[in-house]
Order: sequence, then C-alpha cells, then structure tokens
Amino acid sequence: MKNIQKNFGTRFLAQLVTPYGSRLFSWKDLHFLKQVSNKGSVPAWFNYLFNLVVLSNSSSFFVSPQFRIPNSHTVASISFIDTSQNYLFNPQWTISFNRNTNSFLVGHVVITYPAPRNEALISHWIASSVDDLLSDFTACQGCASAISRSSTSKTLIKRCPSEKCFSYVPLSNLICYPTKPRTYIHADTCSVLLSVSLGYAKSLLLFHFFAPV
Repeated sequence: MKNIQKNFGTRFLAQLVTPYGSRLFSWKDLHFLKQVSNKGSVPAWFNYLFNLVVLSNSSSFFVSPQFRIPNSHTVASISFIDTSQNYLFNPQWTISFNRNTNSFLVGHVVITYPAPRNEALISHWIASSVDDLLSDFTACQGCASAISRSSTSKTLIKRCPSEKCFSYVPLSNLICYPTKPRTYIHADTCSVLLSVSLGYAKSLLLFHFFAPV
C-alpha cells in the first residue's frame, strides 16, 4: 500500500472502501462522492489497487480479510430524509432495512407523517439485477404485504404515474439514497437510474444501524 500511495498519490484505503469496510468503492461511486476526478477513464492505480485488495473472482468488490478497515476508520456521509414538508408531496429517494426479514427496500418518498405516526409512505422500487454494483431500478408492480395503488388518494396517484406499489415505513428506518436532486423516472419503462450503487447505499444503512459509536 505504501508503494501505491507513493507512486500514485491515492488517498488512504479507508477513504476508498464502503463505510462498513468490506468492499472497495466502484469507480462510479467514487466519482459521485467526489473522491476522485470525474475526467478520463479508470486509471492504472485503481486497477492495481483492485487486483491487490479485492478477493479473486469477486464481482462485488469484496476486499480480502487482511485489508478490511474498521468501521471507526471509514468515511460515511449519511443523510436523513427531509420531514419539514409533512403531508406535502416531497419526493426523495430512500433505502430502509427491515430487521424482521433482514431485507432492504429502496423507495421513493411520497409523503411523510409527523408524530405520533413518525412514518413515510414510499413507493417500492426493485433492483433490476442481483448485482449490488448496479444502480438501476424498476417500479414494483405490487407486493403481497404492500398497500395497493387503489388504497392511496387520487392526488398521490396523479403525482406517481409510474408507481403501483406503496408501503408505510418508520422514519427511523430510513436514510436518503445518495443520488442527484433531480433524478428522472422513465415513465415509459417505469425505471430509474440512481447515482450510486446499491451496494454503497446498503453499506451506509448498515453503518447507520450497526456500527459502534
């Protein structure tokens, strides 16, 4: 690692792995987080670093055990959803974690409800691939445990033409999914491309819930 730092002037490895310390950032994620320049192709030093620290045959960028970084040394920038516009249409992309099912949920905030409810109504979006390095999603067409589209108000339905599946999620279970403020939803395909990988968003949420203070 000293050789890499000397010859290529990289940042510490702790700034190049996800907050939970188990994966190397993808180059796309590093671009969005402004950890590297967004000009040019992937440089030689990053390819060298990848071959050095990532487990062989790992398509998800998991690093070898000897290069794992403690949570206390990683860099995490966690944002929480804006609840200042309760009862108003205030679209935000979020990710949540269900402790009962050990599952993640990516959603589009439709409306937030203040105390005593302290929850948000979100539309459910599904990753288009099992690969956590990707960041494209499609609108869920309906889950057994979700609220049907017909159960929501007509006003919300008009503002969510691409969504058909909704859920109530406690505000304490939500953080913002890092993406650009104006993210375009393709109405014809009911799809969206967010700015960072699903793996990074998951890592932020796990860090928020489980990393020691």
